Amino acid sequence: MDARKREMIAAHFPALRERAAQLGLPMAERHPPLGVDTRAAHEAAKLVAREAPARAREFQRAAFRTHWLDGGDLADRATLDRLVEAVGVDPALLDGERDRLRAAVLADENEARERGVRAVPQLFLDGEALPPGMPTIEALRGVATQVLARGGEQRR
Repeated sequence: MDARKREMIAAHFPALRERAAQLGLPMAERHPPLGVDTRAAHEAAKLVAREAPARAREFQRAAFRTHWLDGGDLADRATLDRLVEAVGVDPALLDGERDRLRAAVLADENEARERGVRAVPQLFLDGEALPPGMPTIEALRGVATQVLARGGEQRR
């Protein structure tokens, strides 16, 4: 990641923390490490969704907490093993399923690129991309009102 992008992220972090506080969400005082390769965490999320679908959200929340609150490294295999095991899935399955999981995550990344995703978070409402980043509740209400006014037609 180049220095300019790092500076931009650092400059926006206080606003992100403020937004999280408005929503009652805890967040670390400092931005988590940048440049962490989270692809393995996405692969683990795919595995958990398949093996323990009722606990997939629990895994996602734990991964979020690990990165955004605890400063944990989602690229670290021991960290992922602990998170996967905590929701009742055998972490050894990550090794046996690596190619299939990686292919599924790469397919998701390709779809995101095709849909114009260039930053995260990227929200979609009724098939339309909202401006990248964390929109305000007011902005979300405005878009939802527009979608409802046109009958919620699906557009891709």
